[in-house]
Amino acid sequence: MVARREIGSGKPRLFEFEQVGRLPTVRDNVAIASRRLEVGDRLMFEGRELVLDSTILEGHRFAVRAIFKGELLLSWGLPFGRATRDIGAGGYICNAGMLEALADRSLDAVLPASPNFNGIS
Repeated sequence: MVARREIGSGKPRLFEFEQVGRLPTVRDNVAIASRRLEVGDRLMFEGRELVLDSTILEGHRFAVRAIFKGELLLSWGLPFGRATRDIGAGGYICNAGMLEALADRSLDAVLPASPNFNGIS
């Protein structure tokens, strides 16, 4: 059993991936958060530990493997973007439009300072 913390206690939590994320296909390099996760939370994924670099909002994506600059981002087995810089496992997947929209909200969250992918056409 993996230890968990109460919301608001400020200590990083450790989760089994299946408790908090979905990887629609085995080809995907990004997962979808099934609940809000906090910066520093750790996830056990395929026998290794991922540490989240930002708050990951429910329904948002994070890297489950290292993604290198220029590499395609895959979700549901389909490419939806291209990395504009290296993204480490546990990195929040965000583009400029998303960060701009989130900046307009009063969120108590640690978000990346800059985007890490562009959409593809």
